[in-house]
Amino acid sequence: MNYNIMVNEKSFKLEMQSGNSYKIDEIVHNTNVTKSTDNNYILNNSEGVTEVTHVKSINNEFVFLIEGEYYFVKIRSKLEELSENILANVYEQSGIKEIKSPMPGMILKIEKKIGEIVEKGDYLYILEAMKMENRIKSHVSGTVTKIMKKTGESIEKNEILMVIE
Repeated sequence: MNYNIMVNEKSFKLEMQSGNSYKIDEIVHNTNVTKSTDNNYILNNSEGVTEVTHVKSINNEFVFLIEGEYYFVKIRSKLEELSENILANVYEQSGIKEIKSPMPGMILKIEKKIGEIVEKGDYLYILEAMKMENRIKSHVSGTVTKIMKKTGESIEKNEILMVIE
């Protein structure tokens, strides 16, 4: 099975193979995974032994703690990625231009102001989730007409953050 994964905003291609074998960007890896407690796992591969703590998951989005650092991981199958791209195009063509929070967290910074022009891919917010900073990008182009949340406010997943027309 093939997946596209994002780890802290870096994209990788993951291909699951037989047993403990898998490819990441065409490099074959073999890893033995052992569950040590409810949320802790031991990974053993050619690079050594690593303890991983599963902090949180929502759908196919995960937060892991590895050696004191948080990793935000998003996993999408080819079909899920295609569906997301089709929906983004439908939103853009239909004039739906609401920017929604992809995860719960707290707004650290708002990058745009009312009246500013936004291009698709521009950064709009910095959102803290699980002690990690996540930069939220625009999926549409236009002008900011409403800002629904303020710096320091807590938000939930899918809350409307901004309207772009």
